Amino acid sequence: MKIKALSIRVYRWASLPRWSWLLDCTILLLIETVALESLGLLTNPAPQGDDPLIHIQKIIDLSRNFLHFQWDPRSFNGYIPSTGFAWENYAPPALFVSLGLDPVAVFHATFVTYFLAFGPSVYYFCRTMGSERLAAIALSVLAWATIGYLGYVGGGAYDRVFTLPLMFISLALSYRYAALQNSGGASSRLYWLLLATWSATLLGDVYIAAIPVAIATVFLALSAGWNNLRAGVLRLAAILLPSLTLTSWFWVPLLAHVLSIGSPRSDLTVSVISQVFWAGPLISLFAIILRKKSHSTPLRPEQTAIMLSINLVSVYFLIMGAFTPLWTYLPRIWSTYDSFDILSFLFPATVACLFGWLRR
Repeated sequence: MKIKALSIRVYRWASLPRWSWLLDCTILLLIETVALESLGLLTNPAPQGDDPLIHIQKIIDLSRNFLHFQWDPRSFNGYIPSTGFAWENYAPPALFVSLGLDPVAVFHATFVTYFLAFGPSVYYFCRTMGSERLAAIALSVLAWATIGYLGYVGGGAYDRVFTLPLMFISLALSYRYAALQNSGGASSRLYWLLLATWSATLLGDVYIAAIPVAIATVFLALSAGWNNLRAGVLRLAAILLPSLTLTSWFWVPLLAHVLSIGSPRSDLTVSVISQVFWAGPLISLFAIILRKKSHSTPLRPEQTAIMLSINLVSVYFLIMGAFTPLWTYLPRIWSTYDSFDILSFLFPATVACLFGWLRR
């Protein structure tokens, strides 16, 4: 009876609005742990695919250069032959390897940590957008259960897996900061946390980091409202410029490299019928029409801005993944299957914003 009474007290405590996130994240972590074990990835340190062997060697190389950090390819600052490999992803595991731990075990522990962090990061984004707890949990599971995320894991694209949690956290913090600014002001602590998160994101996998940057550029510029674009542009400069400047040693050489090799080959397009994630912009348009007809309370500037920015980026990746005739009119960096993989992450973000609309 005492155990039952204690369980009830713990449940009631965890169900309080202040601590509900703790219970929800615990549920997410349990679901992710079970999924990892069922896939044979929780206790088996054997790397998946061919790429992890490259990542492990990068970690070993970096662990041997901690005391001699310099503008060197092995420092992963964006120069050939390590162009594009995320320095920020390798630094923490390299530190443990330099202390004498097994590189394979350290890499596996790093993967498990980032995998488990992805669900709560999506949950935090969804809750920040205004989604209910159950919807946030469901969307978090959807985000890592898609073919896009599991394809990254199975294909050994761990640098992308490591950067995805930061993508959702940086966007959520940006939205929170803009909302507080519109309401009267945000704390300096939140601002510095925002800069640190963006800097960490930009030092991750560039092909993933470019997505939240594209979203945030539109969002922040419009976050103060269409009639106050000057404030939005200043907000954009205050948030992204410092982070872009601090990480320019990494992304500027990489950008030069990407521009030098041109667009990827025009491979076969992905079957749109076999996908559901392309429907995000269509669902959003339908929701906007319904909302206008219902004469609901007007959305706040940051709500309109985040929905518009996510959908614009979604439309871009939809074009890059399916509409070949339009490729000549837009800059193209991602391949078709990569574009649809990214749509699988943008779709839960879109739905989270729509759930936030429904609450108001």
